[in-house]
Amino acid sequence: NWVSFHNPPITGPYAGNTQYHQVFITEVVPTALAHMVYQGPVRLTVSAVAFGKRGGPPVNGNAIAALNPTECSIVQVNGAGNDVLGINTSGGGIFANSDGSECQGENTGLDTSGTNATINSQPPWDINVVATDNAYDDGVIPRVITGVTPLDNTDPLFDLQPPQCNSAPGGTTVADDGTYDPGTYYKISPSNGKTVLLRPGMYCVTYSGNNAINTAPSSVLTGTGVVIYVPFGEVNLQAGLVSLLAPSKTRNPECAGDNNSLLDSTSSVCHYLGMIFFLGRTNTRGISLSGNSSWTVEGTVYAPSSQLTLGGNGDWNLTGQVLADHVVASGNGVVQVNYDPKKVYAPVPQISLRQ
Repeated sequence: NWVSFHNPPITGPYAGNTQYHQVFITEVVPTALAHMVYQGPVRLTVSAVAFGKRGGPPVNGNAIAALNPTECSIVQVNGAGNDVLGINTSGGGIFANSDGSECQGENTGLDTSGTNATINSQPPWDINVVATDNAYDDGVIPRVITGVTPLDNTDPLFDLQPPQCNSAPGGTTVADDGTYDPGTYYKISPSNGKTVLLRPGMYCVTYSGNNAINTAPSSVLTGTGVVIYVPFGEVNLQAGLVSLLAPSKTRNPECAGDNNSLLDSTSSVCHYLGMIFFLGRTNTRGISLSGNSSWTVEGTVYAPSSQLTLGGNGDWNLTGQVLADHVVASGNGVVQVNYDPKKVYAPVPQISLRQ
């Protein structure tokens, strides 16, 4: 008997797809009549194809994953003069998926400008770059590993279905003081001096232009146990006080239990535990989080086709994971991204027989 294993499959509709696994089993079988016309051994071969997906956080071990496969400056810090500005990570590294094929001249995949501009991953976590040439400049510290293997798919959550929010209240814009229920809104845009509290659950914001979600000076936007889905518009949080915490089994007790059916439902916040922002896969409007030391943002920021701009006036922390096409820092201060695998979106492992 012979058994051979192939990843990816070598035949059939799943050939070449690394998320599938193929097994061939060949056996020599005794015959009743075939030997009368054929003297050689009779071999019977069967094959099967299974889908397998590893569980846990995507691009695991990295606080920041910049997903663009070819462009320059996919992780970038734009400093001005001697201003101290940077992106720091702790608990996880930085992954830059670009091979640098569009870089020209002195441009690099990881790029800093300004005397005190830095991109830094705290040891023992590394900075990993797919590119071998034009990979990074002098402002990137400490250890950079180049020529690493690119992601199998530039969208590490390509098979995650987007949230299906409650259709109510529909075209409402959130602007005034109040406590708001989960559902579908046109904009979330608290006015100057107003406080908006989001109850635990899923929020879909349908506006397709700039400032689909934004905050005015002296406004407050807060929500615990929330995931915010923005299929088309821009997220622009650059003022006021922001406190947004992703859903968890503690913050959202209806999600408790390993066999809870809500964990599999895209109409439930339970399906998106650990995710705070989900930008649509065709949404290129961008997301800006320009905070200060009083801000609290926790969870996965998922923007596979958008640039995430981090900045603000002074240092502040984001706890979670960043998955974005580009990651750029600007402003005055250091943004610390603290990776905690217990506080980010982490799909469960999957296996199923497909063929």
